[in-house]
Amino acid sequence: MKRSSRPVWMVLLFLWAALVTDVTAGLREMEGRIDSNKNTLEEVRRNISQKKKVLRRLAGKEQGLLARIEAIDRKLALKGEQLESYDIALKKVRTEKTQLGLEVSDLKAELGQYQNFLAYKVLQLYKYGGYSYVKAIFSAGNYAGMLKRYRYIQVLAREDKKSIDSYREVYAALKRKEAKLAEREKKVLSLENAFKEKNREIIAKREERTRLLARIRKEKASQKELLNELQSSARSLQQTIEELIRQKQTLAGGFEKYRGRLSWPLEGKVLTRFGKHKHEKFNTYIFSRGIDIAAVPGAKVKSIYNGTVLFADWFKGYGRMVILDHGKGFYSVYAHLSKLLVSVKEIVEEGQPVGRAGETGSLKGPALYFEIRYHGEPQDPLLWLAGR
Repeated sequence: MKRSSRPVWMVLLFLWAALVTDVTAGLREMEGRIDSNKNTLEEVRRNISQKKKVLRRLAGKEQGLLARIEAIDRKLALKGEQLESYDIALKKVRTEKTQLGLEVSDLKAELGQYQNFLAYKVLQLYKYGGYSYVKAIFSAGNYAGMLKRYRYIQVLAREDKKSIDSYREVYAALKRKEAKLAEREKKVLSLENAFKEKNREIIAKREERTRLLARIRKEKASQKELLNELQSSARSLQQTIEELIRQKQTLAGGFEKYRGRLSWPLEGKVLTRFGKHKHEKFNTYIFSRGIDIAAVPGAKVKSIYNGTVLFADWFKGYGRMVILDHGKGFYSVYAHLSKLLVSVKEIVEEGQPVGRAGETGSLKGPALYFEIRYHGEPQDPLLWLAGR
């Protein structure tokens, strides 16, 4: 008895439906993870931008601080020169003070000798009375002796007077030296105080410079560390997203499985179809390897499928052009673009804008020239795009 194949067909249909359901659920879950990571990446990029602004602001602040530090250095140099001049003056005054001290000591010694001599004279006057010279004169036996003694006494009187005058001069000189010494001591004290004050100012300026340098360097180091961490996170997220997109492409299946179901790169009327055409003006036949789609200038041109940007630049006769590699030998071409929105090696998703419509390299006005190729052979795009 022949067995019916309906149950088998129904089972296969059920299994296929279950498989499609699982794949769809997996794709949705993966798209959710991709979107979540993209949102996180965008937030991290905003933080990176903010940190860079902070670092630029710190750089400006650092320049201002460096200007202040330079001003402090100039003051330090000036005060250093002042210190040197104070030091030289101080040494000079100290030398003068030492010399004056020696002179004062000599004067005091000399004055002491005069004082001893005068004390002796006073003692003699006390012992022999105020008439000792007179007695000495008249005690001579004759006139010649009296005259001779008189002359001796005159000489002694002049010598006494000289001694007294010298004593007075030495005493006056001593007082002048002592006054000068007191003045020098006062000046030395003033210079020492000035020296100490300048020294304190220099120390204070140095400490201020040290604090400013330490603060700015610490803040910069902290911000740079945060920026490095954010950039590392951004790279990691980008790698995760790229890996998820690759997994999604694998899960979704190859390009060829979407034949007749691919999304259109642009909404618009098809101006030129794929294949052989008769040129109305020259009455000749040409072969078009793609299609031209009427476009509004500036309209977004989107990727028909996940892929990697193989080319994004000017191309002679095609204007600005993008070529996407969809894997396993499948490529799509978008030409006459006014602006490119992707760069080489960038991974794009289905529906992602790759450029804006224009008329670069076009002889038909604003339009999108679109091709699909398989191992270099042009394919009719209308057989691959979803019907409409």
